[in-house]
Amino acid sequence: MVIGADSRYWSGTRFPPAIGVKFYYGKVSDASWKPEDVRHLLLEHQRRACDRRGLPYGGFHYHRQAYSSIAQVDMFAAKLQPGYKLPPALDFEDPYAKVDCGSSVLALVREAVAVFGGRPIVYTRKGWWDSWVNAEQAAEIASLCDLWVAHYTTAAAPLLPRGWSDWQVWQYAGDVTAPGVNAKVDWNRAKPEWAAKYGIV
Repeated sequence: MVIGADSRYWSGTRFPPAIGVKFYYGKVSDASWKPEDVRHLLLEHQRRACDRRGLPYGGFHYHRQAYSSIAQVDMFAAKLQPGYKLPPALDFEDPYAKVDCGSSVLALVREAVAVFGGRPIVYTRKGWWDSWVNAEQAAEIASLCDLWVAHYTTAAAPLLPRGWSDWQVWQYAGDVTAPGVNAKVDWNRAKPEWAAKYGIV
């Protein structure tokens, strides 16, 4: 497996080569952020650090059911820079989800596919996903997107959300402090075939 990291913190994460991180995802946008919010600018420090290391990086958007899917994808697209090398990631774990959240999730995925093309990657965990996304919605989303699954376990494989039969990235540990890294990060394993598609070596 190929080891990667991600973080929702904006304090300028750095990854010494000795850690063995091969790719990085950072939080780029969140519908709840105000226009004057500067957190996405601070993430640019992380992006430049990845460039200096030759580390492939990507951005993720935090979905909020209360906001328009079109507006959320527009916000995400505006924040992604041309240098982002990994597929756009859509983070589904809204703690304020309500009835019919699955429709909002599907609408966001459809809009992201239309705007970005290719196969975005969906980040979620089984408990949240299976509570809000029905089988029909999940099947369509799985046909359009790869899976980045969150499951902190010592088991040999994670539990999969409805719709997918396999994962491409597995977040297996969260809020970890690592030597030489100045912010808490999450650790991920990527399948070599997925990693190779995006130049992760």
